[in-house]
Amino acid sequence: MRYLLFFALFTMLASGGVLIADEPEYINDRKIRADIERLGTELVEAGKTIDNPILQERLKKDFTVDAAPPAEFTLTEDGENLYDTVDDGVLVISRLYLCGKCDRLHPNNASGFVISKDGLAITNHHVMENNNELTNTFVAMARNGKVYPVVEVLAASDKHDLALVQLDVGDDELSPVPIARTAVVGEDVHVVSHPKGRFYEYSRGHIGRFLISPRNKNTPRISVTSHYGGGSSGGPIFNDKGQVVAVVSEAEIVPDRKIVFYDAVPYSAILELFEPDQKAQK
Repeated sequence: MRYLLFFALFTMLASGGVLIADEPEYINDRKIRADIERLGTELVEAGKTIDNPILQERLKKDFTVDAAPPAEFTLTEDGENLYDTVDDGVLVISRLYLCGKCDRLHPNNASGFVISKDGLAITNHHVMENNNELTNTFVAMARNGKVYPVVEVLAASDKHDLALVQLDVGDDELSPVPIARTAVVGEDVHVVSHPKGRFYEYSRGHIGRFLISPRNKNTPRISVTSHYGGGSSGGPIFNDKGQVVAVVSEAEIVPDRKIVFYDAVPYSAILELFEPDQKAQK
């Protein structure tokens, strides 16, 4: 005990009179937004981005990619330290646009996530779909602060509100997150997204039910109790294993009853974006 007290006193004196403790990371939303604007503009000026009309042409019809779906794996077993385990795979998807009042490009930010080291990523179809003539292009910021151009739409589903895009990551390797193959009502879920520009916000809840949504062309949806908001679109919803069980899509607000329903795109719709290459399997 005497040794522990001496060690604590020594540590306090060495740190200027304050006991050393592990400090959490404080996220600076203003800096992240400014970095996306600056680094995204540099990519545009260097000619490394793809003009928006080219991306929009790919979104006009539903289509799949001729490739096997991502391999199944887990990042954790019991949800412990889940945020720190999965956050490297969560992206900020940004639409760069001109406001018409100045010559600067501004970012309109949503969410997405990485599913391969070489830059395959998932977000919502409605995040990518934008025919505004003032929109220049799309970029994505990784958790490490690097910004990459979206250079291709590899698969799209307006019906399921999903888009599979390719980022040009050069020689970098990103941190992919896995896709679930199952989900059950009542299991815990975790959302990491960017509601209202609050970057990398965490929310925990559970799966409330599975439903066929009349609001969404009678397609399957997973209802969750974890909270999210505008800017969360395209964000991943994880199970305790760090696998994506659903993708944030919409929140239905019922004002007179003061209630919000959070309906998300199920993992099965992500897998439907992939059509296995039969030739490669032979």
